[in-house]
Amino acid sequence: MSRLGRLLPPALAAAGLALALVALFAGRPGRGDDATATLARDSLARGNRLVRRGELDAALAAYTAGWGDGDGGASSATLAYNLGTTHHRLGQLPEALLWYRRALAVAPSPNDDWLRENLELARAELAAARFEPPGLGGRLAAHPVLLTTAAVVLAWLALTLYLARRRLALSLPPAVGEWAWAAVAGIAFATWAAVFALSAWGPRPAVLLAPCGPELAAGSEVWVTPAGEEGWSVAGGAEGRSCPESVVGRVGG
Repeated sequence: MSRLGRLLPPALAAAGLALALVALFAGRPGRGDDATATLARDSLARGNRLVRRGELDAALAAYTAGWGDGDGGASSATLAYNLGTTHHRLGQLPEALLWYRRALAVAPSPNDDWLRENLELARAELAAARFEPPGLGGRLAAHPVLLTTAAVVLAWLALTLYLARRRLALSLPPAVGEWAWAAVAGIAFATWAAVFALSAWGPRPAVLLAPCGPELAAGSEVWVTPAGEEGWSVAGGAEGRSCPESVVGRVGG
């Protein structure tokens, strides 16, 4: 076997395991540091006081200041929910729907009855189109944890097989027992590549905050992909339609 052939499997395994460690220990939504969590709690308290005084526009500004990237721990879900209810009270239904969707995305308990009821109420009042995830990429993007979990499991399985390769070689054909881990490592690396490709270029959920063409009304729940300077391209429903950045409210990052 050539030198490249000997080095490629360990390189694939190392890359897969490194990406697994990144996923396990890197920052995730809702894991914000103490300063971020404190800002979220303070903004939530300030916004609540303003709501009680009837100063809804000022409350929106306070809640938004605490949201940041939605990484303020449990307070982020409450901030998003309160932003949704405040927009709702102001009659700003597309914005309310967007923030309910964001609250659902970061809520520790996504089955919260109040959140679900307000989300469905906003949808009923808007009566706008709601599109399903487009194709396999859209379905995977709708459940990103599945692909990420598969990549982590495959990466650690590759490590286990690597450590047990000599024992496996005694009970399996030598070529299979010695190099099975490399095949699994390659699959893990390919799975991680798919995770990052979907994150960068795949479809992502969004709510239109204003009409985009005659067929897409404000409040439409669509899937979009980056379209460069043109903003976002609709990936499900009215394919080929480009909407400006100001119109597209992305549910996630």
